[in-house]
Amino acid sequence: MKSTFTSFAVLPLLLLIVSQSHAQFVVQGQFRPRLEYRYGYSQLPADTSDPALFISQRTRLSFNYTGKGIVGRVTLQDVRVWGDQQLKSTAPTVGLYETWIEVKLHDSLTLRLGRQELIYDNERVMSNNNWNQSGRVHDAAVMKATLNGWRLDVGAAWNQLQENTFGTNYDNSQASIKGNYKTMNFIWLAKSFRMFRLGLLGLADGFQKKGEAKTLYVRGTIGGSLTFCKKDIELTFRGYYQTGKTQEGRNILAYYLNPELTWNIKEKVLLAGGMEYVSGDNGLDTNDTKFRTFSVLYGTGHRFMGHMDYFTDMYRDTKGGGLVNLFLRSTWLLDDKFTLEADYNYFALQNNYVVNQKAIDKYLGSELDLNCNITFSKSVALLFGYSFMLGTTSMEYIKGGDKDQWSNWAFVMVTLKPTFFNSEK
Repeated sequence: MKSTFTSFAVLPLLLLIVSQSHAQFVVQGQFRPRLEYRYGYSQLPADTSDPALFISQRTRLSFNYTGKGIVGRVTLQDVRVWGDQQLKSTAPTVGLYETWIEVKLHDSLTLRLGRQELIYDNERVMSNNNWNQSGRVHDAAVMKATLNGWRLDVGAAWNQLQENTFGTNYDNSQASIKGNYKTMNFIWLAKSFRMFRLGLLGLADGFQKKGEAKTLYVRGTIGGSLTFCKKDIELTFRGYYQTGKTQEGRNILAYYLNPELTWNIKEKVLLAGGMEYVSGDNGLDTNDTKFRTFSVLYGTGHRFMGHMDYFTDMYRDTKGGGLVNLFLRSTWLLDDKFTLEADYNYFALQNNYVVNQKAIDKYLGSELDLNCNITFSKSVALLFGYSFMLGTTSMEYIKGGDKDQWSNWAFVMVTLKPTFFNSEK
């Protein structure tokens, strides 16, 4: 209680200091409850399955500081499902989502340190995973440079579970850090030309070999995107190559391809079509010891592989077979407040998956996503949608469930983003 009282007593003094130092201090919030109905979300239902209905909620409070040569942010976050705690529970639930500071080292050079979002290109391999209520952040140091229109970001991260006296053991099989990398380094280079946009990414993430703290297996990913722009048309090609070793020590040889065409029709209708080609293992080649399933690393899948999230972990969700996604996306801007979206995805295995010593049919199913976004103001928005999956027998082999059940999902989400305080105003 004393510390809380002290914090509130010091706050007016901090605001006075900010106002007198020509700096900006902004306090913003985010309140995002989401009602979901699930019967076939992420996997086909069985004939004995019952629909799920729940409300999840994200609450954030961000403190943003911008001063001479320094920028910082602290974001508190609480994520919950309504009813997941006792009514009289005293267990703490609020944690730190972001806490970083960025220092200006030169006119075109800054250094950002701390827990932060890493978002690059179209967010396919590096994203804050915003649809997930928890989001995604990294504890990292990122050097950012700009020169003659070029942007260069160089980042590094080193993870440990505690302040060790000896050794650097980081066993990511533990629940609290499950799947985390031990080390990660990346470089991002980008520039916009008159009719082109170029983005190049190189990333190396290292994982400790299970049971051996002194052995680190590193996975390398290199690639990027090239976009040709002319009037209302954009043609983009993305490609990534993956090498190195898995955490189990298997040699990696995988790749990802993504051609895409976008057409903006009179600024009211946006059409996009293309393909995502994710390499996988050939189940018929039992002599091949290489790991050929491409990992989309730390990107988002919700925007790209269908809103029902059948394919978020490529190896797990395709049983190593890889994936081909042919997609058509359309967006209608009815006016400044109403936006309609309709997306179609055709899913097929990229390589062979074997059942009873025979490769199954590669076609897995089709998904249709329908969304409506209503923007009441800069701080208030309503989004609701409905999706359904038409699965096949092959989808049953890969994901389980019954293809003859009607797999569908619906949601309603309200997003409120109030600004509680702005020192400039």
